[in-house]
Amino acid sequence: MNEFIIAKIIEDVKSRFSDNIVAIYGIGSYFDDSLSSTWLTNDIDLIIIVKDMYQIPKKEWNMRYLTKKIEGKDVFFGFYTIESFQDTQIFYKNSIANYEWSLLELKHPENSKLLYGHDIRNDIPETYFLEFNYDDLLARALYHLDKSVKCFSKLKNYSKAQIEFTKAVFKFSFYICVYRDKTFRSTSISTIRSKIIELGNTNENIDFGYQFLEEAIYFRSTNKIRGNFNKVLFGYIEYLFNLLGTGKLHRIMKYHELTKFLKNTFNGLTNLLAILERAKERYTS
Repeated sequence: MNEFIIAKIIEDVKSRFSDNIVAIYGIGSYFDDSLSSTWLTNDIDLIIIVKDMYQIPKKEWNMRYLTKKIEGKDVFFGFYTIESFQDTQIFYKNSIANYEWSLLELKHPENSKLLYGHDIRNDIPETYFLEFNYDDLLARALYHLDKSVKCFSKLKNYSKAQIEFTKAVFKFSFYICVYRDKTFRSTSISTIRSKIIELGNTNENIDFGYQFLEEAIYFRSTNKIRGNFNKVLFGYIEYLFNLLGTGKLHRIMKYHELTKFLKNTFNGLTNLLAILERAKERYTS
């Protein structure tokens, strides 16, 4: 974590929202001290707790889903009130994020860093009996996978395709962890990796995608993909489709069910749909 960049970001936020700020938290890999010093951290994700959503200027509110470039970093600001985490209806009224993931990030100190203001962790719900929306977690992994295919096959932006691939793998691996272990509460990639290894050692008949997770971690640590990225990317898609089709995840999705799921996810994951259509005969068999 670069202290100079973080200080500049905090000053930027304070200058725009002043007395409305309760706290600022850093989440994600940029603030994960367990990762190597060479880890690629182009994005900085912040949770900003405010007193009143209605005090956020209209211009800022309309741009809340966009990143802001600060010192060469893409900074994302997620705005919430304490009430947002106490009531899911309020949360989804103001956010497109996953509630369970966001609550885990904020509630557990190992998943986030308080950068400024008053620590509100004691004011938000405990996570002991948290029930995950597995469909939503899976959809978010597939969303990034769809973006990876688009960047690779259509835009020819191979660096962006690799970044999106790693996001898909990390989100899917988290989904596997919380689905297989209902007590799992970490969002750290290092802890997720350890859990995937543990699950693989205790469930010998199920492949939890460890080799793809290692590939994603290797890329984020070295900015390199081992071997042919085309094979890695489309091999991962085939792996996921196989898991879904054979019922090894939270629900089984045969061809028609998966087609419907992809069509209804984030206005349609068209790139994955095209791949599924081409593999229809093999997938249905």
